[in-house]
Amino acid sequence: MHPDIYMALRPQLRAAVLSWFSLGASALAMFAYALPTLLDMLGFSTQATSLSSTLPLLKPSRIDKNAAFISSGALLAVATWLVWCARRPRALDPALARRCRRIRFWNRRALRASAGFWFAAVLIAYIGLSIYIGCGFYG
Repeated sequence: MHPDIYMALRPQLRAAVLSWFSLGASALAMFAYALPTLLDMLGFSTQATSLSSTLPLLKPSRIDKNAAFISSGALLAVATWLVWCARRPRALDPALARRCRRIRFWNRRALRASAGFWFAAVLIAYIGLSIYIGCGFYG
């Protein structure tokens, strides 16, 4: 890659990497903590148990829940900041500016999906479970 092209695309590519990593971290938090909790709340506790035993990566006891949500939230915040900083294309070449806009479009889309996953997982894993236990449905 030519150095001028790399310098023009560097902020977009850096934001892209963290956007997609935050999407993965948010999805992992969603499937490791929120999905078994949601299945248990809906009465499918046997399916939640079999899901956790079938896929050992999704076993919540392997990773601390607070650490998983704090680290994925921090990664989401850094990715948001990098996408916000790379909002203007620096390329004068129209083809390169079009590439920058395309990368920025997919960065925003991945960031929105990861934020949606993260907020849904936090809502289900912390707030939904507290309401479920508080209303006396558990046990």
